[in-house]
Amino acid sequence: MNRLQPRRNDRAIVLIMTMLILGILVLLGYAFSYGAGVNAAAARNSRDAARLDAGEQSALTWACALLRNASSTAPDTLNDAWNSPTLQVTVGEDLFNLRIVDEDRKLNVNRAARRPADESQLDLREPLRRLVAAAGGTDDDAAALRAWVDPDTAGTGDATAPKVPIPVIGALAAIPNLDRRLLTGGEECTSLYELLSTHPRTLNINTAADLVLDALWGPLGVGQAVRERRANQSFASSNDVEAFFKTLMAPEVAAVYAPLFAVRSNYFSVRVTPAAAGAHGGLNALVRRGGSAVELISVSSISKEDNP
Repeated sequence: MNRLQPRRNDRAIVLIMTMLILGILVLLGYAFSYGAGVNAAAARNSRDAARLDAGEQSALTWACALLRNASSTAPDTLNDAWNSPTLQVTVGEDLFNLRIVDEDRKLNVNRAARRPADESQLDLREPLRRLVAAAGGTDDDAAALRAWVDPDTAGTGDATAPKVPIPVIGALAAIPNLDRRLLTGGEECTSLYELLSTHPRTLNINTAADLVLDALWGPLGVGQAVRERRANQSFASSNDVEAFFKTLMAPEVAAVYAPLFAVRSNYFSVRVTPAAAGAHGGLNALVRRGGSAVELISVSSISKEDNP
């Protein structure tokens, strides 16, 4: 009886060891399969992100081609293909929304905030004040904006003001005494970002925003006359613009206004975003068109927080 007892103990030990080894193998197998699943999911996410990145770049290239393919001499119109608010392009299996914004339809804030160098140049400080008012701001807001850019204009924020032309319109957010609601806009007011820019040297008379045209002349009705004219026929040249102005104002006044305007735009901002529900990311770009060539000036990624 005593001789059988060690054998039974040995068998029990073997059984326990076998069960322990099997348990370890099961755990290792689970860990391996879980790790493989995580790695596969990460690989899929990485592949999807790379595909979307490539698609965004392709959609941006398509937008540049749309601008480039327009005639290099024809004047712009509000009906041009690039001006559609519902542009979309499919790249592979992904659909992207495109928004091309004509920066030359906006007033250059750096020029408008400063006193003109001489009497031959148009003073745009009053039109800038009117635009700020149209966006829901006050004279104090307009003064804060001018003081931020113009070294000859004193303001309460002078301790931090650059007193030089701002490089991008988003820099308006740094002005300490500017009402932030002017930058967000709303149902009743247009954002200053939609009315002001920092890039164009001229204003495209064929695409200029209605509020910008009205701000230039105030209650004189010239802005309405421009809109009625371009609705029937685009302005074809600078000479065409000046000749039209001479029908509305004295020749010497027309000669001052005419150099402000062009009939084609040079600067455009492009926004590319995935169209899929819940998708985030995308690209913001600034491009310059010269003749039939289009040059990328800057490209930046849109963060998740920046998506509307």
